[in-house]
Amino acid sequence: MKMLTHVFWSQPYRPLFMLVGLYAVFGMLGWTFFFTGLWLPGSFTQSAISPTLWHAHEMIFGFAGAAIGGFLLTAVPNWTGVRSIAPNQLFVLVTLWLLGRVGVWSPVANEFISIVSAIADIGFFLGLCLWVSHAISASKNKRNFGFIALLLLLTLLNTVFHFGSEVFSSAPSFTIYAGLSMVMIIINIIAGRIIPMFSANWVRQNVPQYSHRQRQKPWLDNASHAILITFLVVMNILNIPLLTAIVGVAAAATLYYRWWLWRGWDTRTEPLLWILHIGYFWLPTGILLTALAPVLDFSTSAGIHALTTGAIGTLILAVTSRVALGHSGRALTSRPALTAAYILLTCAAILRVAVALSLFPAFGLHLAATLWMLAFGIFTITYWPILTQPRI
Repeated sequence: MKMLTHVFWSQPYRPLFMLVGLYAVFGMLGWTFFFTGLWLPGSFTQSAISPTLWHAHEMIFGFAGAAIGGFLLTAVPNWTGVRSIAPNQLFVLVTLWLLGRVGVWSPVANEFISIVSAIADIGFFLGLCLWVSHAISASKNKRNFGFIALLLLLTLLNTVFHFGSEVFSSAPSFTIYAGLSMVMIIINIIAGRIIPMFSANWVRQNVPQYSHRQRQKPWLDNASHAILITFLVVMNILNIPLLTAIVGVAAAATLYYRWWLWRGWDTRTEPLLWILHIGYFWLPTGILLTALAPVLDFSTSAGIHALTTGAIGTLILAVTSRVALGHSGRALTSRPALTAAYILLTCAAILRVAVALSLFPAFGLHLAATLWMLAFGIFTITYWPILTQPRI
């Protein structure tokens, strides 16, 4: 296909990061229309799965799934030395991702469309898992074998979400929390690799007098993964409120300490960096709120949205914007519009959590959604030429 010779298909981050920006806007717009009663997708009337679970699914497996795919397909060749994914293979994955969204947002309730869309949605993760598995296994890159397991689990969870409710009525709800857990583990691993490295490199060049203050402890990285996984197992499987709270506080404290050692405030003059530190700060904050909610009797929505809107949303915007600049040969510095997007998204996360904690009136939901759409809308418009034009 002649189309596949265009630079847009030369690197996986280009189409997938574009889909991330577009879906962040239009997916949230569709959910807002539904929430206000202006539109009802056909899938919501046909499926036994609640609209709220569909919204959560699309944020985790749709929005975050495209971001994870774009990042791993771009990073794995650098980690392993394996050639990048071929344009035709990338086209298939992108097509599967798009078809996976059709069943959710189709205005017509049609069982055939829903089944085909579900199979395509699963196929995206399966294809991603197979390619990453091949690249990592072929290079014997043992350090990254964990990503194979995580992608396989995401594939299985997505399959259960689509087809498991017939056998197990609470399967969709379980897979959403388990899927969120897999994404949390992935971002904890990736953040621990890139945030301290990017920060230390920048500090060394721009404020060398602070370079001795950047610290990273390998044992703490391993401890953060272990305590996070322990917390997620306790929360999702054992589900004992007091035990969840205890382990959650320990997990949050470990991640806060890890974050503090990275000294993000030393990068305060470069938005491309401080937004990474803000994004990671949301991760232990969301864990803490989620763990304490049943014990202190406040809404678990606060913790969930600290993790999704805060940690996942912010880190996706931060990482996609930086990766696209670096791989397209552009200067690693923010522009005013991009900095504004970072601020808007941070305000959206704060506002969404504040509404969940009853610290702000309910209309804050719509305001937070608007700020989210503005932030990713700015990203999409700003990065359209970056993602569609040749490397400088």
